[in-house]
This record gives sequence, C-alpha cells and structure tokens, in this order.
Amino acid sequence: MEETENQESVSLQHQQEKNSKKSFKLFFIIPTILLPAIFVTAYLTFIKKPKTESTSQNSKKPISSTISSEELSKHSTKDNCWLAIKGKVYDVTSFINSHPGGETIIEGCGKDATTLFLNRPGGKGPHPPRAQSLLPQYEIGELE
Repeated sequence: MEETENQESVSLQHQQEKNSKKSFKLFFIIPTILLPAIFVTAYLTFIKKPKTESTSQNSKKPISSTISSEELSKHSTKDNCWLAIKGKVYDVTSFINSHPGGETIIEGCGKDATTLFLNRPGGKGPHPPRAQSLLPQYEIGELE
C-alpha cells in the first residue's frame, strides 16, 4: 500500500511538472507572438497610414495639378465627390460617411462649394476650425 501511495505521489509530481512546463511555455510564447502582432497592427493602422493609389474613376490626381470646372463637375456623386473651396479642389469621397453634418456635404460635390463651406446650410454659420484643419489631407489640386 505504501508503494502504491509512493507511485501516485511520484505520478502526481510528474504531472505537476508537465503542467508547470506547459504554463511556462504559454506564458512566454503567447506574448512573444501576440504582442508584436498587436503593435505592428496598431502601427500600420494608427501611426503610419499607408498611401494607396487607386485606379478607379475617382483616383486622386497629384497635388498641384490644375483641375478645370468641367473635370470637377464629373465628380458629383456620393461615391465620387470632389469639391472646390477657396480655389483648391478636394476629393472628399472617403470623408462623406464621417461628415458630422451627414450627407449635406453632397450638396457641394462637383462644384465650387466655398459658399457652402463658409455658410453651412440651415443658417449654421461657417464650418469650425477643425473642418478647416482636415482639408489639406483631401487636397488634390487647384481649380482652374
């Protein structure tokens, strides 16, 4: 009987050692795999926004190009929205769903929207400074 208890005790110790080794491995392996993946994802998502080149109809033209009123008028839908403000042209297609005023921004698509920008529809006055600060990232050229 003493021998059986001794064998059970050794077996139990052996099992505990195995579990301890598994825990130790998991404790070090999971963070070394997951943490770098999380940091890389966060870096690519929030810090370094990759610039993508689109080949679709609403692809961006390089900044400093001159855009005619005729060209501007071709981009007048929710899915392809360019607008001009104070002589500069902006492709705001990707911003439409984030626009705090909802789809009112579509009123300016395909045309000079300076008046709409300076005097928001509904008598709400000019856009706030935050809106002005967002414009440069959407700039694609100057109105001819």
